[in-house]
Amino acid sequence: MRLIEKNDIKPGDGLIRSKSFLGIIDHYGLYVGQSMIIENHPLNGVRLVSLSEFLNGRPLLKVKPYPGLEWTRNTAVNRAYEMIGTRYSVFDFNCEHFVNYIHQVGVKSGQADVAKGLLFGLLAFGVVAAISGK
Repeated sequence: MRLIEKNDIKPGDGLIRSKSFLGIIDHYGLYVGQSMIIENHPLNGVRLVSLSEFLNGRPLLKVKPYPGLEWTRNTAVNRAYEMIGTRYSVFDFNCEHFVNYIHQVGVKSGQADVAKGLLFGLLAFGVVAAISGK
């Protein structure tokens, strides 16, 4: 609870913590009150977890403030609850997509865009290497 008060976190705010060992990938969740988070988990999809489970022993990196009007926070939280059970997709609906969708800034993910670019680059490199090796 102290983390919530210290960072002035309110229902509807996005929370970001490091997900990977090297800190390259971040994990996003939506604070819904009472030290509870709705996240989009790779194995379980959109689900409700405690703040402690969301952080998983890692520090909170950033709070992504709810961008809407103060009185619309409850609408955003309700939208998040309605998403519980939605399946995870690394490229089409990951944890960052989820928070952006709830914040109504579009279903987008900079992390997924980078991953797609890297995958395309590796694929292109492999094709060029295969052609050059003949």
